[in-house]
Amino acid sequence: MLLHIPTIISSFRRKLVGNDEIDQLLELIERGDFTKTEKRRQYRKLIEKVSNNVALNQETQREIKEVEKQIAANSKKSSS
Repeated sequence: MLLHIPTIISSFRRKLVGNDEIDQLLELIERGDFTKTEKRRQYRKLIEKVSNNVALNQETQREIKEVEKQIAANSKKSSS
């Protein structure tokens, strides 16, 4: 078994957020040949992307709950 020592060391040093995609993107930003300003810009883009996805997920969940309420109300009416 061949192990890549820098990768192993890097995996112990970095803090994971628990989402593989985000962790990979953070790693790419860190390893990228970016200036300090460019890194900040990349982090901001990532934050915007994640926050937009969270907002969409919350909105979708609200819509699903509303549809479930409507279905429950309709099944109560039809069983009466």
